Amino acid sequence: MGKRRLSFRAPKPRFRTSMRPTILTAVLLVALGAACGSSIDTNNYPSLACPLLQSSMLAGMDSLSILRRNYATAPTVLEEVGTPCATATNTTACLASYADALKNTTAFVSGYPGCGGGDVGPQCFLGITIGDRVLVPTSLADVLPLLLPIDNSRKAVLLVAISNQGWRLDGCGNVRITSDGYEVVAKAGYCMTESVVVVSVHADGTMVKRSEALVTEQANAVCSIDHQLWLACRESGDPGAAKPSPLEPELTTHSSSDQGATRASQGTVL
Repeated sequence: MGKRRLSFRAPKPRFRTSMRPTILTAVLLVALGAACGSSIDTNNYPSLACPLLQSSMLAGMDSLSILRRNYATAPTVLEEVGTPCATATNTTACLASYADALKNTTAFVSGYPGCGGGDVGPQCFLGITIGDRVLVPTSLADVLPLLLPIDNSRKAVLLVAISNQGWRLDGCGNVRITSDGYEVVAKAGYCMTESVVVVSVHADGTMVKRSEALVTEQANAVCSIDHQLWLACRESGDPGAAKPSPLEPELTTHSSSDQGATRASQGTVL
């Protein structure tokens, strides 16, 4: 019996995120930094003066408040317009009921500054009083009938902020009037998947994401390095590339070639 010849093939080297090669990291960040940036000119969307809530938004409500929940103490009032229980038949009872309702609610607002967003879940909610009625909405659907019609810029911005679509305001919002309603500029995503979005808001409360442009935020260097290295591993076909779980849903929808490109939303109606 002849000798059996054995062959040996050296394993293909794999490049894993744990290696953190400094040179490739620098190349990735410099290249992306040069190629990326928002193509939505926010200068075309005037910024609203704070506070966001104004008396013109009440439309029959005694008060409208944006509150941030605190687990150990009473909620913090971030903004409030009107006077709680102002027209109640029994003001004392109304205020007591309102205070109790604020302690036991579900946060659903993340788009207002200080209310979450990015990798943080919703931290805020709304409080409303109308006569003897006390309302603490748990979703946009609960409050929308009270805001309709959307007939001013501040209502449009508030709608985007409380939509729970992952959009968040920069300050008290940037908005412009259009022929069929309003266009509001907001941010979405987090870290290397952060983007600027333009949302059309109509009088009946319908919201349509019109456009979106990815931007690169390099302030968080660790985040930038981790996730761009992971993208490089995935695109090279390395099955062992570790996935950064908090951002995986975002990264699977935006490849590195998408950076800096404005994408039509295909009329996403919310």
